[in-house]
Amino acid sequence: MGQTLIEKMISLKLGRDIYKGQSVFVPVDIIMGTDGTTPLALKVLEEYNINKIKNPEKIIFVHDHFAPPKDISTANLSRMLDQFAKKFHITSYKEDRGGICHVLLPELGIMKPYDIVVGADSHTCTYGGLGIFSMGIGSTDMACAMATSKLWIKVPETIRIKVSGNLKSGVEAKDLILSIIGMLGTDGANYRAIEFCGSTIEKLTIAERMTICNMVIECGAKAGIINIDKVTEQYYYEKGIQDCQRIEADSDANYLETYEVEAEQLKPQIGCPYSPANVRNAEELIGTKINQVVIGSCTNGRIEDFRIAYQYMKGKQVHKNVKLILVPGSHNVLMQMEEEGMLKDFIKSNAIISPPSCGPCMGGHMGVLADDQVGLYTTNRNFYGRNGSPSSKVYLSNVSIAALSAIEGEIQVPEVN
Repeated sequence: MGQTLIEKMISLKLGRDIYKGQSVFVPVDIIMGTDGTTPLALKVLEEYNINKIKNPEKIIFVHDHFAPPKDISTANLSRMLDQFAKKFHITSYKEDRGGICHVLLPELGIMKPYDIVVGADSHTCTYGGLGIFSMGIGSTDMACAMATSKLWIKVPETIRIKVSGNLKSGVEAKDLILSIIGMLGTDGANYRAIEFCGSTIEKLTIAERMTICNMVIECGAKAGIINIDKVTEQYYYEKGIQDCQRIEADSDANYLETYEVEAEQLKPQIGCPYSPANVRNAEELIGTKINQVVIGSCTNGRIEDFRIAYQYMKGKQVHKNVKLILVPGSHNVLMQMEEEGMLKDFIKSNAIISPPSCGPCMGGHMGVLADDQVGLYTTNRNFYGRNGSPSSKVYLSNVSIAALSAIEGEIQVPEVN
């Protein structure tokens, strides 16, 4: 029986053929935790009197959800991570040299082709854009992974999505994944993997691939995966990793479903309140007044995203009724913005430059919405009450729409051709 790419990746780790539906105890290559979720895992270890950590070199802590800490409680969580990391010799990245976890880890070049990576954050699926089987796990599972370097998983079924053709100018990878989420619905891929392929996918940059895989959790998927090709090989080569022997799904692999998407038919999309799956053509929302725009996050906080925003904002002013918050995804992204001359111009435009942080995306701090305010974000979620007041609303868009709308004071859509 033929295997999907995910089945082959797990089989490679275990040395035997593995298929969907099987529960297996798999070795994990990287375990990632954040200040927002890891403290719960540490309490589990304490509760079960587990005093040893296996392979601490495989564990990465990232301070990003409340970075810098917003109050005494979050400062104590940050300190708890620091103390544990020091005790067990775990690498820990704080806000002064790190970034948002799903931007930082790919920058570090610590993941290898077809690795299995787990993280106590639901958007760990981002790394599928690098040909990695990556998935979010709960705090209890993270405690198990830290103690054993292994994790029980049920091998997911795979949905195959083939995307063909060229994306039009003004249509971004964010529009593609929003349209797919709208097609599948919030639970259309529950505990399944989504394997992306096709000529459109092959043309995407690493940043665009990670944007797509980042959001598969919004339709319930356990993981998203884009197989390694020349683009990925170049990424790994630049990170000093030259062994990129490819594996391929079998021609007779058993997919749960297969969808075909024509990229040239796609228009800019917006995820409307209160779900990323509540998708409409962006042009239907032109003129919607907004109070705050956020450009950044683990979805769209890479240097490529800010280069897009800069095309619209250079020499322009943020609308007087709008607060624009730019959230670079890492310290390195912030440095690149400065080196490329963007940072000064963004500040002249009256944009607020945030440190790398999950703050406004999760409504934790540094950009919480007040009653009845309307936000336009390049983030990945807009659930009821997530970003501030329960009466506030957030629309999700690509970077171009967000940048142009920040200048106009209302949702506007760049010309598509």
